[in-house]
Amino acid sequence: MAKMFRVMIALLVLVSGCMLGPLGVNFTADLNGKPFKAITGSWDETEMEGFTTGQIMAMDSKLNMFIIFIGGAFEEKEYSFESIGPDMFLTSASYMNMSEEKTYMSQSGILTITSKTDRLVGEFEMTLAGLDEGGGESILEVTNGTFDLPSTPVPET
Repeated sequence: MAKMFRVMIALLVLVSGCMLGPLGVNFTADLNGKPFKAITGSWDETEMEGFTTGQIMAMDSKLNMFIIFIGGAFEEKEYSFESIGPDMFLTSASYMNMSEEKTYMSQSGILTITSKTDRLVGEFEMTLAGLDEGGGESILEVTNGTFDLPSTPVPET
């Protein structure tokens, strides 16, 4: 069931990303030394019950996906990745590796927003941990992360 859910999310992002292709997507990083290059990606800010969250989504051709959340609206500043606590929403990231059927969650790292207009530009590095079926952890080191993404188009009503 979880696998089907992940595939459905990945396909939804891929289809919506096809519309964003002409807007130019740049989201790259090294994952344990292996390159990740998104073919689709965007950012947006959502307000719900008076609280704003910022999201970045990026997916490569193998349907592997990064999702980054911040509590609040994006600002041109540096954010630290931390675990989400029960009383507050902090900056966090996840990486879904579809071929391994594994999700990694951020443990530490830095996200720096250098420009926010109709595009969001910045860089990042982080350490993510994935829970192995045997109960152990696997670590994913993300280095040399950069992005220059268009905002998510607002659907016409």
